[in-house]
Amino acid sequence: SQRVRTIRAIMGLSSRDFAAKLGVSPNTLTNWEKSKTVPGIRGCKALAKVMKKAKLVLGPGGMPVPK
Repeated sequence: SQRVRTIRAIMGLSSRDFAAKLGVSPNTLTNWEKSKTVPGIRGCKALAKVMKKAKLVLGPGGMPVPK
């Protein structure tokens, strides 16, 4: 989804590096970013953990923004 792509862009990571941080394959991340699939519970938890470490919160419209 756009949110996942935005988190990655804010963090300045390549898709391969971001996928590694999340513990998923680059293909899985690509599928999330293209809205072909959605993160499961583990993926959501990993995204939340990465967002917390990067000091990101969901702002207006549910888009990630810096705290």
